[in-house]
Amino acid sequence: MEPDPSGSRFRQALLAALALVSVATFVALAAGFWIGTTTTTPAHDPPDWARALGGAGSWKVLPLLALVSGLGLALAGRRRAAVSLVAAVGGAGVLAYVAKVLLQFLGADDDGGRLSDYPSAHVATTIAFAGAAAGLVWLRFHSVVVRTLAVGLAVTAMLAMGWARVAEGSHSVLDAVGGAVLAVGWLAACAWFVKPSCNL
Repeated sequence: MEPDPSGSRFRQALLAALALVSVATFVALAAGFWIGTTTTTPAHDPPDWARALGGAGSWKVLPLLALVSGLGLALAGRRRAAVSLVAAVGGAGVLAYVAKVLLQFLGADDDGGRLSDYPSAHVATTIAFAGAAAGLVWLRFHSVVVRTLAVGLAVTAMLAMGWARVAEGSHSVLDAVGGAVLAVGWLAACAWFVKPSCNL
């Protein structure tokens, strides 16, 4: 069966629109952060679950998990899936830190020389990992139950990390939302390059 060109064009247009809306929202949130900048005060006694989740999403753990997962996919003969997953997490992390450095350099966050709190890199990379993994499952399996479970787990991971970072006092809600929007935009941009018929 021939692929439907109109369906493919609609998909590409939808992904491009999502990426553009995400970029515009991210910039608007960054402007709001700049105007109302306050130094984030760590919680005196953050919940253990929040600390544990924050540690799982750190630069020491999540990128390693993405690399190990990518290696597993590559060894299973799914090289494109491996590249997609690692690129999603790595790209989201790089973009988040570039934004932090830029905002700190421009003086948007006068936080004693620390990188800007906006956006939350933990949230951005967690959403990139969870979203990319759910996307790979969605493309690989046609079972409604499996797809629903994958999306449900991804959304749960996203919300849990955002909540944990706020509960820890490491980020404000705006920082967490900024990280989420950045990740969604990046995932949409990554998905734009993946053909619907591509075997991931």
